[in-house]
Amino acid sequence: PKCRLPTSAVSRRFTQKLPELERERVAVQRQVDATSTFPIQTSLPFEIAVKIFSLHLPTFPGERGRMKYLRREEMIQSPKSEAPVVFTGVCRAWRDIALASPELWSTLEFTLRVSSRNTPISHGTPRLFVARPIPAPHPWHAGSNSERVQAFVQR
Repeated sequence: PKCRLPTSAVSRRFTQKLPELERERVAVQRQVDATSTFPIQTSLPFEIAVKIFSLHLPTFPGERGRMKYLRREEMIQSPKSEAPVVFTGVCRAWRDIALASPELWSTLEFTLRVSSRNTPISHGTPRLFVARPIPAPHPWHAGSNSERVQAFVQR
């Protein structure tokens, strides 16, 4: 047979436990606040957020005036982890800023690998880039192991 505590005893135990649980919650919240790295607050003016985002854009061989150079292998392995695409996956505010900023989408590089003749070539990431309003001039760097993809890129 189960041993049941009277309702008042259960209530008393919960009441006694509440301050301890509140202290734990506060300690965890402090730790989250101390270790949180949210580099751009959404309260920044739009233009400043765009400028900060633009400092993280990849650069391609032959470009001048940028600090970081992106190796081709990095784009092949993880195109969605690079700016500006990565900004669209952080939060709604960052996505809105990134998608509303043509200058973030003005230098593009795609490397599409096709393993067979049946592989579709209309990939989501290139569509995301192409759908953005791009200011002129805009350098395009495209490469592929497939003539079909090269023809698609030239369209």
